[in-house]
Amino acid sequence: QIVTKGLDVDHVGLVGVLNADNLIAFPDFRSYERSYQLLSQVAGRSGRKEKEGKVIIQTSLPEHPVFQQVLHGSYHNAYMNQMEDRQAFHYPPYFRLLKIIMRHSDKQVLDKAAKELATAIRQAFTSLQPGKKEGPGSQVLGPQSPVVGRVQKMNISTILLKLPRTDEIKDLKELTGNLISEFRSNKNYRNLYIIPDVDPY
Repeated sequence: QIVTKGLDVDHVGLVGVLNADNLIAFPDFRSYERSYQLLSQVAGRSGRKEKEGKVIIQTSLPEHPVFQQVLHGSYHNAYMNQMEDRQAFHYPPYFRLLKIIMRHSDKQVLDKAAKELATAIRQAFTSLQPGKKEGPGSQVLGPQSPVVGRVQKMNISTILLKLPRTDEIKDLKELTGNLISEFRSNKNYRNLYIIPDVDPY
């Protein structure tokens, strides 16, 4: 991390990136972007001051587009690939994200509430957008447990909504807010915390 921050460290002639597959396998829509950025920065830190350097990247997927783009310095290709994927799978900058974070001490209560809320949102979105089919960029993902699924005795579940940058977005946000208010007032789900997080990235 010190090397990638841009510090001009003398006598760095070799940089190794161990198990780089972890970078691209991280469950985040920006993982390819961040992997390309990090690996490109690392490559630029080896061999400073007119000295030739070497970068070794350990991977079981050497033909992966990200590693190939880093190898050939193909920034434009990396950018275009990301834009195409994000448009196809409904991610920013083409869509806005709304993450609903739910917390409860009882995992069974949490799972039941999260499943009910996700189902209610799906049904509401369908009624607001008749004829819209579920596809690879489905607008409602989850519920699911995050990487860290329990913090301070509170279980966590998340629902991710993808909202189109069209006139519909206002109605979808209002509809979602109303459903969240209904769940907050539900006596069966006392002590349930629901936290909307807009553009969580």
